[in-house]
Amino acid sequence: MSKLVSRMMILVPGLMIGALSGCGPTPEEQAAAAAQLHAADVSQCSGFGFKPDSDAFANCMMTLSTKRDEQAAADQRAAKARIAAKRDAEYQACVARVAAQNPPNPNDDALRAKIILDAQATRAGC
Repeated sequence: MSKLVSRMMILVPGLMIGALSGCGPTPEEQAAAAAQLHAADVSQCSGFGFKPDSDAFANCMMTLSTKRDEQAAADQRAAKARIAAKRDAEYQACVARVAAQNPPNPNDDALRAKIILDAQATRAGC
């Protein structure tokens, strides 16, 4: 069994459960996660020696929050780029299959052949 198939066997049921349960954490779960992050940040800033209610402590907390937000944004951009690359690869593979099944007319110029291939690929669902 390929890695893709085994991943899909795990992923699809999880996605279905997520879809049926509302696709995300409940407000209570979100609040609990936020409280855990806050506690971890407090612990880390205290561990650095900053005293609660001081400007240095507040700056430490803001820095940790900002870095977490920046990392989340970078992770989201990377995920979008992976999805786009996968979609592009799937499209290119589909177009290659269509091209293999429909060889171009040698009398057509390159632009006409490209237009015809694009139309064939669209009809094939690429």
